[in-house]
Amino acid sequence: MEGKQFSFIDWSFSAEDAAHLISTLYNAKLEYHNRQSLINHEGQKSIPADELKRIAELEEALKNIREEISLAKERNTKLHIKSSISLNFIPK
Repeated sequence: MEGKQFSFIDWSFSAEDAAHLISTLYNAKLEYHNRQSLINHEGQKSIPADELKRIAELEEALKNIREEISLAKERNTKLHIKSSISLNFIPK
């Protein structure tokens, strides 16, 4: 079945507001992954490498986005953020 796409964010923000919005979203996603890892692997000695890799990817992306936002602050410019959510049905 074909998926559906929904507009999530499509707006121009000050660098400060963009930093707050993106940090909030990324931190929520990181918190979700960390919590799920703890729940799914409670009592185990380690978290699977693929889960740790995804958390590291999110942390790296947030770091890179913060660098871009710093450039916007230096240049005294706004940032346009455009994001969408795609939903696809996947057979079990």
